[in-house]
Amino acid sequence: MSKKHKGSDTILYSAATGTLVSAATVLTEDSWYMIYERASSGSTLPAFDPYEGMIFKTPQDVTDAITLATGDSCYPLTLTEICKADVEFSGEMGIIETTDSCDYPYTANIPDGFTNLSGSINTMLRFNDDDDELVSVNLDFLKKFYTIVQDDGAGTYTITAKDDSDLYLMILLNQDATDEEGMIENWLITPAILNSITNNIALKDVLKGDFGWTKGQGPAAIYTRERNAT
Repeated sequence: MSKKHKGSDTILYSAATGTLVSAATVLTEDSWYMIYERASSGSTLPAFDPYEGMIFKTPQDVTDAITLATGDSCYPLTLTEICKADVEFSGEMGIIETTDSCDYPYTANIPDGFTNLSGSINTMLRFNDDDDELVSVNLDFLKKFYTIVQDDGAGTYTITAKDDSDLYLMILLNQDATDEEGMIENWLITPAILNSITNNIALKDVLKGDFGWTKGQGPAAIYTRERNAT
């Protein structure tokens, strides 16, 4: 038997990298990290090949904690939920045409080894209850296209320059799986570049932020994680 999930069963996160940690650091249990370097010997980091840029989650139980060896280094990741309306992930495999006279009457192709991932994120602009400022996750997306200027009205001006660096998108496809032992979390993980924006400011509609994205630098993965008793 199998079942299907609704789009509302998913959660979209943006993952921000923290300060690089290295040898002798004990990684926090049940937390996300990105591998920067892996020691040639003695490492207990996941043996990914290639390893650089791979994202993984540490064991749930502190007794299984990973301690970084000399030559290991990782970035801790902080996940922030993006209040999505719709999210789209699309993939297109590149091909090389190999047609010759022996293939008549069909065109023949082989994959070129490259897949382009892209998609869209449709959101609504959210404002803080206390002071009506745009929430930080909205500003993190908007600064990919705009310089952010913050003025406190008392002579202090803070400027955040436009920043077109990669994002890390992580979407949990079945959020209920986190509640029960033996269940499997299913994640889509990819670095992404925001390449387009539409801010819809209609008279009779909520304020929106719709973004297009293309895969950035680094590996993309479908990541499955079994929940264990703690």
